[in-house]
Amino acid sequence: MFEHERITWLKNIYPEFKEEKRFEENVYRPCDLKYFDFFNREEKQYTTVINPKDIVGIEYGLGYNYYRKINWYELLCNLRRLDHVMNNFKTKKEVIDHIHRHYSENDNKCVWKFGTCYFSVDGQHRLCLAKFLDVQSVEVSVTEFKLDKERLIRYKKIKSIINDLYKHHFTNKIDNEKLIEDSKQKDFCLFIYNELVVIDIDLIPDFIKYYESHMEHKLFYKIQLFINDILHTSEHEKNIKLKTKNDFKKANSLIIKHKMKYYQ
Repeated sequence: MFEHERITWLKNIYPEFKEEKRFEENVYRPCDLKYFDFFNREEKQYTTVINPKDIVGIEYGLGYNYYRKINWYELLCNLRRLDHVMNNFKTKKEVIDHIHRHYSENDNKCVWKFGTCYFSVDGQHRLCLAKFLDVQSVEVSVTEFKLDKERLIRYKKIKSIINDLYKHHFTNKIDNEKLIEDSKQKDFCLFIYNELVVIDIDLIPDFIKYYESHMEHKLFYKIQLFINDILHTSEHEKNIKLKTKNDFKKANSLIIKHKMKYYQ
């Protein structure tokens, strides 16, 4: 049982209050979301009614949960403006009226929305009280964040094959932060025989298969290079771009040189 003078006050104005497991859950921050980096903020805000139970955390964590994890009991007991509420409102009804009241034109309770989850960004003490008083609905101003699914797919694809790219000496070791950044673009840069080759991320798995199955003959590789250079003279003196599977043959000469360099 969580003991604190504010919990005692809560039980005095709301005798039906029950200590539930949900109040022991972490007060999350948006950056705790697994794919937070892949959400984009929508410009337009709108007003709607939500159930406070759907609020899973807060944004201004510097004041409460930036350096350590806290649960909802701990947040309630650390809210800075709650003493003012306790001193001025003596009944559950008065507190609920306070939760819903607009004290000025700009006095909004604001939340960020990620999927079905909400994070409070303004009006924190009222929204927190709404959870504990089991208020079923509250009007809020919503800023929505949309998941960039295409970028997330690109990220997962790069992450799944990055070790193969490194194994074949197409790239250096890349940490996760760099992979997240690289996923913003549809193209990815490979270095084949130290030459820059730009490839569509979606094509990389197929290109790896193409590379691994490409045959070169140690005795005749110079002839192979000569033939490939004739077939793709337009690719000289510029970076090769692989936009379709049919483009893979543009890199044949580099593939031969690359394999001879690392696997002869």
